[in-house]
Amino acid sequence: MKGKYHKLPVASLLGGSYREKIRPYATGLYFSDSKTLTQDLCDEAIGYVNDGFKSIKMKVGLNIDNDEKNVKAVRDAIGYDIELMIDANHAYSYEEALKLSKRLENIEIKWFEEPLSPEFYDQYSDFKAKSQIPVAAGECEYLRYGFQKLLDKNCIDFLQMDICSCGGLTEAKRITSLSSTKGVKVIPHTWGSGIAFFAAINFISNLEPIPGRLYQDDAYIEYDRTENKIRENIIKNNILMKDGYIKTNTLPGLGIDVDENYLNEIKI
Repeated sequence: MKGKYHKLPVASLLGGSYREKIRPYATGLYFSDSKTLTQDLCDEAIGYVNDGFKSIKMKVGLNIDNDEKNVKAVRDAIGYDIELMIDANHAYSYEEALKLSKRLENIEIKWFEEPLSPEFYDQYSDFKAKSQIPVAAGECEYLRYGFQKLLDKNCIDFLQMDICSCGGLTEAKRITSLSSTKGVKVIPHTWGSGIAFFAAINFISNLEPIPGRLYQDDAYIEYDRTENKIRENIIKNNILMKDGYIKTNTLPGLGIDVDENYLNEIKI
């Protein structure tokens, strides 16, 4: 509301925007009971590539052998010009996660997300030290105090707070400040409604670049590709991607208009 009143993007209220575009990664490739699951996953991944995505995240956590087969098949299908991440949603034990990491370390996995239960900080620290695949986590942490443990114990390479559940935009900035003291990159977990997505766009726009670098690395945003009518219909704005990137917001507030007619349709 303050951004709308002052005719400023939320990113400006947070301190300013440091970039004009953000790299979305497609989240999908979930499990199903299909007898052709591996081929289905490959076809879905190729569809995202055809849509313009340069980065894709797929689920793991069935079992080690099936995960290895599926991930390697998807990698072969999309090639090595497309980034590939995996997300276990803490389905594995320490031993299982490390075994899968070893089997996949030669096919350029950008990160292994939530390989372990979020409470096991010491296991995360040991896993990170032994895994050749970078580790991402944080969507199950709340407020900066939980993230302090992740960072102090050197558990992660990528920090993934969820802006809507970690304490909001202000708390997310505090968490980012903690992360910067450890040199850990912030890539927020983004889920749910279109409002949450545009809140993340404004927040990511405000992430400060690494000092001293002439060319900055891409900033990433998670783009859930599963069917979600609330995400698509609760706002009047379309999420537009061009050449594998989404433009940052330059409109007042979050840069959206809520569709109140749709809200009335779905209210309980």
